[in-house]
Amino acid sequence: RKLGVIQNSIYGVDIQPIASEISKLRSFLSLVIDETIIDDADNRGIQALPNLEFKFVTANTLIGLEEKQAQGTFDFGQTDQLQEQLKIIRNQYLQAYGNDKEKLKKDFEEVQNKIYKQEIANGGINKRAIQLYDWKPFSNKSNEWFDPYWMFGVEKFDIVIGNPPYVQVREVRNELKEQYLSCNYYKYAKGGRLNLYQFFIPLSLVLAKIQGIVCLITQNSVLAEDTAINTRKYIFNNSNPIEFISFPERDDKNRRVFEGVKMSVAISLLQRTNNKQVINKFTVKTYAERKMLNMFNIRISKDDIIAVYPNKMIIPMAKNDSWELLRKFRKTKNRIKFKAFAGEIDMTKYSKLFNKDNGIRVYTGAQILRYKTTDNPSQGSVIYLQEKFIPLTKKSLARHKKRLVLQRITGVDSKIRLIMTIIPENSLCANSTNFILFEDNSHLLFSLGVLNSKYINYIFKITSTNTNITTSELNNIPIPEYNEYIENLVKDILYKKSKHQDTKNIEDKIDIMVYKLYNLTYKEVLIIDPNFNLTQQEYDNYKV
Repeated sequence: RKLGVIQNSIYGVDIQPIASEISKLRSFLSLVIDETIIDDADNRGIQALPNLEFKFVTANTLIGLEEKQAQGTFDFGQTDQLQEQLKIIRNQYLQAYGNDKEKLKKDFEEVQNKIYKQEIANGGINKRAIQLYDWKPFSNKSNEWFDPYWMFGVEKFDIVIGNPPYVQVREVRNELKEQYLSCNYYKYAKGGRLNLYQFFIPLSLVLAKIQGIVCLITQNSVLAEDTAINTRKYIFNNSNPIEFISFPERDDKNRRVFEGVKMSVAISLLQRTNNKQVINKFTVKTYAERKMLNMFNIRISKDDIIAVYPNKMIIPMAKNDSWELLRKFRKTKNRIKFKAFAGEIDMTKYSKLFNKDNGIRVYTGAQILRYKTTDNPSQGSVIYLQEKFIPLTKKSLARHKKRLVLQRITGVDSKIRLIMTIIPENSLCANSTNFILFEDNSHLLFSLGVLNSKYINYIFKITSTNTNITTSELNNIPIPEYNEYIENLVKDILYKKSKHQDTKNIEDKIDIMVYKLYNLTYKEVLIIDPNFNLTQQEYDNYKV
């Protein structure tokens, strides 16, 4: 039975030879453990292990076999005879050994030679012919292209499972980068900092049959990041999602899915469709750790998401009762005009120009705390940059104003994602921060209170899978009409923080005021803060 499964059902491909070899070894072990040793029998009754060169291949999955040229060119599919011959070789080779095995290897190579010679006879050698001729399935060499039909004899699969690489395309060597940017899957992935995993989602769906299942574990960014917008569009247009499982933890290696990878991950379970089927709801599950002990989920449909996020198609890490909160939040009219920017000072580029006592202070992300800055950051130290080294850009000119500044890098699973304060005029922002400029700077204190509130942090946490808080995410936060009482509360907080006094009670008041500003019901407040300390009557009577 196991041999039949290996022969007829399982296929694998990886760019690394060791991965293919380990897959073969695992198959061998699964067969060997069921063998019964008979001492008097030939080879002690143990059957020869199968040859798996046409089962697990080493190849670059993203680069396909060149399309056929004009009619008249010659390749494996030119005649039924050659096609059948290749099929026979593959099937016979699986369980061949000794002289039969060596003969089948030669037969395969002869087919390749026929292709090559025929191409020459037809007036030239095209890329497709060279590719087919260069494929060496009996060696450990990683092939430069992949085609399931020629390598396995299978065009589409019932199930496609994968753990694609999490590598930004800009980090790939130039030769491969050019190939990836010209491959069939680039158009479905492009946008922002391209990551290779984004190419594998459309590839996997292309390899699957209609109604076939695709299951991939990738970066968590597939759910909500701007860089993966086109990937989500492809998923929605070409599949019915069944389930997304999110693991946002990244900082605690004992809770991460991959201990050695400081990255949040997600599992996507999709069913390929021609988009004519009825669209059902799917589940988004969010787990606190890889042991999958603590979980919350939401049932949602593609139409639900498109109605609220028509352009970004954000897949939220939320609970069912959070969805109406998101809908209401998205309908809030933005009354306070602002724009977010990344910090203007590149810490790597200017590293040799910083000093510790002379010039204009540079605020790094570690120096930014809630409602205050620190001179004793958790990383690095207070640094300065002389004015002559400051780049003359629109962003750097913003240093002449007071600015709202926030940490740019926070863990997806951090309790508080948005951590911000105000820095004084004539200060610089490192690229480990973001800053916000307002059309009317008189709204600075009020906006700081709103953006530091529990409500905004809650919304941000369930709709952001990016450890780097992006300016796009910030620019999409609507801030309602100005409220003087909140501004006065923020003034009190800033004063008390400067005196190292506790400000929790004041921050709680701001949270209540923000709930009222966004017209949240008492029931909705309890979704955000189950330990909310007001009764419904007290909350309903609370005045803005």
